[in-house]
Amino acid sequence: MRLLQCSQALAPMLVSIPWLHVDAEREGAELAHHRRYGQIDLDERQRFQSHDTAWPPRGGGDTGEFVMQDSFIARDESESDKGFRTRWLVLTSHHIFAYFCLRGGKCARQYPALRLDKSKCKYIGLGNLPHMPRWWIHVGTIRVGRYRDFGQRRQLKKEFNQKCEHALLAYQHCVEVSGVVETFAHDDMQKDILICHTHKKNMTDLVAHMQKSFWEFHDVKGPSIQEKVLHATAAVDFAGRSALVPAAFSPPRCILKDAITPEEESLQELYKIVNQHLQAQPVPFSPGKNSRSKAKFFYSLDRELVIKMVRKEEYDVLWGLAKDCTYHRRLSEDGMGSLLDGMGSLLNQILLALTDSGQHWIIMRAEKLPSVIEQLLPEGSWRRDFHLDIKPGNMVSDREALALAVMQERMLMGGYLAPGMDTVLANLEKDLVYIDSKGLIDYSLLLYGSVLRRTDDDDSYTFFSSSKRLGSETKMHKMRKRWLEEMVEMTPNCGMQCSTRPANLIDVSGLLDASITKHLDWHGVSYQCCCFSLRPGDSALMQSPCVLVQVESGAANSGCGRFGKRFHSYHRPSVGGRCLVEMRGRGGWAPWHDFHFLDPAVLARDRGNYLVPGEVRVQSCTLMCAAIIDYLMEKSFVKHVEEIGLAPWYGEKKWTDYGEKTLHLLKCVVGGEPPLDAEDSQGSLLETLLAKSPPWHNPQVALSWNDCMDVFPTFTAEEDAAVVKNLVVLVL
Repeated sequence: MRLLQCSQALAPMLVSIPWLHVDAEREGAELAHHRRYGQIDLDERQRFQSHDTAWPPRGGGDTGEFVMQDSFIARDESESDKGFRTRWLVLTSHHIFAYFCLRGGKCARQYPALRLDKSKCKYIGLGNLPHMPRWWIHVGTIRVGRYRDFGQRRQLKKEFNQKCEHALLAYQHCVEVSGVVETFAHDDMQKDILICHTHKKNMTDLVAHMQKSFWEFHDVKGPSIQEKVLHATAAVDFAGRSALVPAAFSPPRCILKDAITPEEESLQELYKIVNQHLQAQPVPFSPGKNSRSKAKFFYSLDRELVIKMVRKEEYDVLWGLAKDCTYHRRLSEDGMGSLLDGMGSLLNQILLALTDSGQHWIIMRAEKLPSVIEQLLPEGSWRRDFHLDIKPGNMVSDREALALAVMQERMLMGGYLAPGMDTVLANLEKDLVYIDSKGLIDYSLLLYGSVLRRTDDDDSYTFFSSSKRLGSETKMHKMRKRWLEEMVEMTPNCGMQCSTRPANLIDVSGLLDASITKHLDWHGVSYQCCCFSLRPGDSALMQSPCVLVQVESGAANSGCGRFGKRFHSYHRPSVGGRCLVEMRGRGGWAPWHDFHFLDPAVLARDRGNYLVPGEVRVQSCTLMCAAIIDYLMEKSFVKHVEEIGLAPWYGEKKWTDYGEKTLHLLKCVVGGEPPLDAEDSQGSLLETLLAKSPPWHNPQVALSWNDCMDVFPTFTAEEDAAVVKNLVVLVL
């Protein structure tokens, strides 16, 4: 007989079972299995020399307490033929393990001790070798899908239409299970597995235990979230306003003097929609480093709803917003959208709040692009999505990451989001007036959307193309861009702005010899590549970072330093190590004083590249939507003391004037200028290489760098150099 060993914590509960002889046929089959799948190597043998040591999943950790075990048929996608196999499944409070069984459904004979001893964690296989699971899933990732009951055996066989084990014909009750499947041979992967059993009770027991283990692992007390929400929508307080905080209420619902607002019918429809979204098991989500409370989060499977556990004080604050109907009024103010579409405010709409088993929950709309906009957005590698949580000042958030990306785009081609975000800013201002009137602090701005950048991809080229061709596909893509802009304009919490800049730089480094002063000899004339060192913001003004200057034979001073202290030979690291020169087309470079320059376009023509300045452009469109999230913290005496104590760390009292700081933050993201160098270049060579202001400069929408220094991180010359590389159209 075989022995299933338990974890060290359960060691006293072990039952000693004598070994029985293993017949040669079964031993040969198992050895062949181990050789085929390479489950046990020498390191594994050493790890499990002691039978009292529990088998830990890869990465260590406890296997958890035993729950149940039985033989099932499983369609295991990690198998080479993705067929059905008999598996012995062991469910613990942390994992579900699938063990190898001999062909023909002999699990019960293969592991006869298992039905008697329910405190085990691993099998002892041949000799002293531990029998390892074929695959395993952590219960925290398990999602139990739809139940499938096949009334007749031939119905099951017809459904899957493949060669299966003979025993499969008797397994008529199945359920789809997904999760992060781990094996010894492969990296962790999200997979779907179909599990079946002959008897419906065995199948329903497994499903019930898996769901219970899932919720217990995520510290959800009482019934499942789906059951909690179903009960709450049926028990929403209809008795009117009350001094007591109800066990379930809908914040958008307004009750005044026992009279219910006309939206009641819409809200009843909303409750139905909420329950429909939660028919499937919700998916756990980690809020990441920006979460102070480390609250539990779940998404509905269709990603339409967010379920969040909140503290009691947050639940009470929400009831305070709901019971006087101010929350209802702000959500539906100005007639911009209804309570069903949730578009009347930037406040992330909380649809339902409930208390169950001592835990407090809120159900919210997921922050995502409206479906009509998502359908119009093109797919492809040239689309980059973002989803960032920002706060003002030095508070933990994604502010610096967003500000850096925004400013790099702005230095490259403008990228101002005004006037596209004007409506969003106006709505934010109204929301902040409401939030501040309620004494709420520490909320975040969630900015999400997509950046579309023109590339060599055909779809990208057509999307941005100004071609007047009448081809139906081209017209469709051009209309798609126009429709997208029009739909965004109609969405109060979103904005979109497109920008462009000519890419006129040619990299001639491959033609130069850095070992001598005369880097290039062209048609008997010598040239030297001189570049100037970039300062923060220069990439926004830059026309050409380098020049190919003619070197006169016998000249007393032929070094690049003759043009100023910022100029160096192109190969120096201080100027980027590349010779990037602007092509200026007809007429080429005009002389400056007694110096003559070579236009790199003539070098390109020598090699068959006939480029025209301005013909190639960098182009992008940024679609950004905004939502206010986590707005249920109330300023109190304790919070006031906290911000005073932390003022040396943050450099200010972080919650004072919080609304003004938040509005300022978004205004800078929308229209803050790059750190433009105020150095007077008049009379120097820099005058021909740097513009006086960016070509896209718009003083009506832009805030100066000094106005927004608290929002944007410090920029370096290396970041400017990275921007410049995007303007290279040809490498010679």
